[in-house]
Amino acid sequence: MADTLNESGVRQRLQNESMQPKARVMLETASFPEDVGLILKARREARGMSISALARDAFRVREVIYRLEAGQESSVSSLMCVTRALGLRIRFEKAGMPTMEELAERFARDDDD
Repeated sequence: MADTLNESGVRQRLQNESMQPKARVMLETASFPEDVGLILKARREARGMSISALARDAFRVREVIYRLEAGQESSVSSLMCVTRALGLRIRFEKAGMPTMEELAERFARDDDD
């Protein structure tokens, strides 16, 4: 069963990662643009970075960071620069249809807006 993403869950996993004595591999699955935003925001906050600091390190304007963290449209190059500035990289893998749990989580977030 796949884990669904929510902001507190991503944040907790990142905090646990930072408390480990050995370097750990962070594996998150993003099935929707909003998932990418949650991961980026949680990683930025776990590193104690402000939006301005991340924008500076990624050589982008703050608006790009706001848009990515909200799961909105942005360029691939901006996404790559931001992930690099956060010490992340993007990995592609074969995927099927989203699970029912992923769909339920996605639509639950829409209802909260």
